[in-house]
Amino acid sequence: MTPRQDGFPGTGIGGSWMALGSVQYQFPITADEMISGGVFTDFGSIEDEVTMDDFRLTLGAGLRVTIGAMGPVPIAVDWGIPVIKQEFDDERLFSFYIGINR
Repeated sequence: MTPRQDGFPGTGIGGSWMALGSVQYQFPITADEMISGGVFTDFGSIEDEVTMDDFRLTLGAGLRVTIGAMGPVPIAVDWGIPVIKQEFDDERLFSFYIGINR
């Protein structure tokens, strides 16, 4: 997420102001909570001035599997759909994550 320079659609130029946020709701799918699902929204804007002219919003859902024998290690797969986007945004609809909770 970044402002673009006119005439150069693939070049981000940054910003001096940003507002970013995320809201997620996670729920168990199995009784032992080893498998859970979730829905989320990510939103925000990065601009040169305090405005929301280039605001973006994504809605998504995901699946989490926690492998207890490994520490526990969460494995997450998320899908997101850009609802509010700009013309030259790079879109990533799928995300995969493996992490360690300590």
